[in-house]
Amino acid sequence: MRRGIILFLVSTVFILGFAVHSVWTLLSLLVVDGHEDAISRAELPAPNSDAISERPQLIPKIIHQTYVNESIPDHWKLPQQTCLDLHPDYEYKVRSVITRLSNAAEDKN
Repeated sequence: MRRGIILFLVSTVFILGFAVHSVWTLLSLLVVDGHEDAISRAELPAPNSDAISERPQLIPKIIHQTYVNESIPDHWKLPQQTCLDLHPDYEYKVRSVITRLSNAAEDKN
């Protein structure tokens, strides 16, 4: 009887240890508040300040649009033009899925 209880306790501890190890990252998120990663107000530039324009551009200003082919349907033309009007300094690229798949196939060869 004692051997059975000891085997049960050891296996239970092993299973619980494995379960805790598996979800340790999620459990640690319960106690981390993220304060060390927060951006303070002092680090944010004021709206319309020169500090915004002086920063290096890390993300290229490109709008990518994909569709089955190169011709955009009529019901998407107004949202497409609105997006282009709102971002006049962005480069606009439309790519078809067929062209993209053929380029991917050529890259593999």
